[in-house]
Amino acid sequence: EIAKRTNRGDVLTVSEVLSVNNEVLQDMQWVPANNLVSHVHNRRLSLPNGTWRKLNEGAAIEASQTKQIVENIGRLESWSQIDVATLSSLLGDRVKFRNTEDAAFIMGLGQTFAEIFITGDESSTPEKFDGLNVRLASLGTMIKGCGGGGNDLTSVYIIQWGENMVHGVFLPDIGTPSQGAPVNVSDRGLQTVTVSSKLMDAYRTKFLMTVGLAVHDERCLARLANIEDDASGANIIEPDLWVEVLNEMLMRGKGSYAYCHQIVLTQLDILAMDKANVLYNIGNLWGEPVTRFRTTPVRHLESIGITQSAVA
Repeated sequence: EIAKRTNRGDVLTVSEVLSVNNEVLQDMQWVPANNLVSHVHNRRLSLPNGTWRKLNEGAAIEASQTKQIVENIGRLESWSQIDVATLSSLLGDRVKFRNTEDAAFIMGLGQTFAEIFITGDESSTPEKFDGLNVRLASLGTMIKGCGGGGNDLTSVYIIQWGENMVHGVFLPDIGTPSQGAPVNVSDRGLQTVTVSSKLMDAYRTKFLMTVGLAVHDERCLARLANIEDDASGANIIEPDLWVEVLNEMLMRGKGSYAYCHQIVLTQLDILAMDKANVLYNIGNLWGEPVTRFRTTPVRHLESIGITQSAVA
């Protein structure tokens, strides 16, 4: 669980704040980075075949083939500054007031992360990391189109989380390794600050999120693209294509999670209520009802949006 205690006595549960309307952060697994500004891993390309051999005959010397992948880690930073006079004027709990302000910053970082998780592109913004759209950019085995056109489209992303599949990465000297936390909240206490060339006393808090995405096996990522945003229209979610990509995924998509905009979630909920449907169902996850496609939980991710261009 992504959580951190503040040093002001109250408990600030970062995981609960981050996951508001951002369910992907409830599901992601986090691994500390193995480099100062990136995470380096090997993607296996082939396996040894072995040799059927007879007596007195040898076996071939073989080796697996791998490709080294370097995943960028972005630094998302913000500062909170509260005038001490503002706190002095409060009659209530001043610690809770500061924690409420902290929660707003943490929620904002989580939403900014969610946008880059989908749209990030290192080629144009090298300070960020590559998101799902860059990794799933053209139709093929793992990316299927549902027939929509124009620039008012959305997608469903299907991910298998795991240390050797897909996971988040963070810098361990900034996050909290024992808790797998990509967010660090540092209370800097009361400081004298300059505002418009004048001095004042203020409480400062620094927020820092270091985050990247590592894809070890490309079969653990899939996308259903070109979905129209009209729940009752044509070119909506195609269950046949969903079955196709699940069967192409590692272990036929076992343990996968799907992420979509609320427009698609509405489409799926309507389909789940159809008594003739055998693929969609309503189950429970974390104690809450959730739509499933076969055994895959379908999660809400607002940052996917409904303004995507058609994928070719």
